[in-house]
Amino acid sequence: MGEIAFAAIDPAQAPVRIIRRGVAGEHCVSAFLGFGDPRPSYGEAAKNALAGVPGATVVVNASLHYQHVEGLTHRFCATVAGDAGEFE
Repeated sequence: MGEIAFAAIDPAQAPVRIIRRGVAGEHCVSAFLGFGDPRPSYGEAAKNALAGVPGATVVVNASLHYQHVEGLTHRFCATVAGDAGEFE
């Protein structure tokens, strides 16, 4: 699913300043008749979530979702949602 770093600390002690709440990013890939790499990246999804938030470098309170839609073209998506912030 790509590279992504996780850190688990007490949220009350987290040295993160929230810049924007409720951001989400998605990374999707397609495979046609078995051709293509069906592995979306949570790291790319997190980058996409932060792309529209100047100064943000981390997603906190994050949830990760994976979706596979079948059809002639199989679509695989990774989604990261949470709050965008920066380390203080």
